[in-house]
Amino acid sequence: MSRAKLAALGRTSWDTALEILTRHACAWADLDGFHLGDAPRAVPLTTHVWAWRDTRLLRLRVDRTECVIGLLDLDPAADGEEVDVTTRHSQTWPLGEGRVGVADEWRSRSVTLYEVAGLMPLTFARLNGGLT
Repeated sequence: MSRAKLAALGRTSWDTALEILTRHACAWADLDGFHLGDAPRAVPLTTHVWAWRDTRLLRLRVDRTECVIGLLDLDPAADGEEVDVTTRHSQTWPLGEGRVGVADEWRSRSVTLYEVAGLMPLTFARLNGGLT
């Protein structure tokens, strides 16, 4: 277990979220598949967008044209509430697994999950070996 700083950036419009997501790698899944890259210009048809750069991890809960943004910063000098974080190393969908329709390029990829326990547990994610 490690310590990190958690900040609630609150409910915001997608346009404001795009400003926050500048220079972050973003990952989300929608009806067209799994995506990794810059944030989509239009609100994606998804429930969550995960984003990261350096020590910063963002978790966006998408709700129609708005989203609720949480920020977890692994830098102990960052602003925010100090929280305990459990780090888990996992993989995306395994090759040959047929329940999820994603391209093979997204299968068996390394991903790091950062879990913040509490009354409302939060999970932040970083896809490894791709954009940083």
